[in-house]
Amino acid sequence: MCKANQDPRVEELFSHSEEMLKLAESLYDACRRKTNKVKSRYRMVLSAYFSRAHELFESILLLVREDRITDAGVLLRSLSNLLININYIAEKKEERATLFIQDAVRIDLKFLTDNRDFFDPIWTAAEVDVKIKYLNDQKTEIDDIVKKEYPNAQPLPRHILDRAGVCKEMKYNYSLVYADLSRFEHHDFSGSSAYVDADTCNPVMGADVRVHSAILGHSAILFFANTLFGMIFEFFNEEYQLKWDDRIHDLSVKLGALLKIPPP
Repeated sequence: MCKANQDPRVEELFSHSEEMLKLAESLYDACRRKTNKVKSRYRMVLSAYFSRAHELFESILLLVREDRITDAGVLLRSLSNLLININYIAEKKEERATLFIQDAVRIDLKFLTDNRDFFDPIWTAAEVDVKIKYLNDQKTEIDDIVKKEYPNAQPLPRHILDRAGVCKEMKYNYSLVYADLSRFEHHDFSGSSAYVDADTCNPVMGADVRVHSAILGHSAILFFANTLFGMIFEFFNEEYQLKWDDRIHDLSVKLGALLKIPPP
């Protein structure tokens, strides 16, 4: 049990998180049971991000229970990144999903070609060549699709803040979650200074990082993880018309009510 179990909000948030996981399973099942689903590149990207968000959410819960708050925060930043990307793609579904797939192929191809001499003994040179050829074929195919279907498409913004755009919720997400936790993800010293005693230069094990971040606390991490995961639910539910709107809304209202439980 985590050290913050004296805070009544933490156990309530864990209980809420279990309800979120059950709803995630219901969304998976409802999607799988749908017949005659229309395939699209947007749905491919959205489903991949939904699955990844599910994994991140479960991992955050495990880390919070083990008092690994900084590491849970790093994963919360990844969840924030996913949500910003989903929101950005959803504004021009097929076009932007196609651009994301194109970007992924280019990144994977560059990684392999730039580092092909360093994979031995993980992969043989012949295996790397096969992978590179496959990605080159994929690149040719997706480049042709973009050229034909979206000749006037704007390049993807490289900075996540530009993807947040003018959406108030995404700006808030970026500023309070993504930007704050980037200091810990990137190991800037502003995020690492809690791990050393400034007077003696001795390392500090199990450092209290709450004074260095607005949200690196047990209840805050759980609250934001539930909030962001719930917003991803909304995109997935809407796209596949799964009709879980009421349950998603009810859990959102319940989550908001948990904030009214006073801290100890």
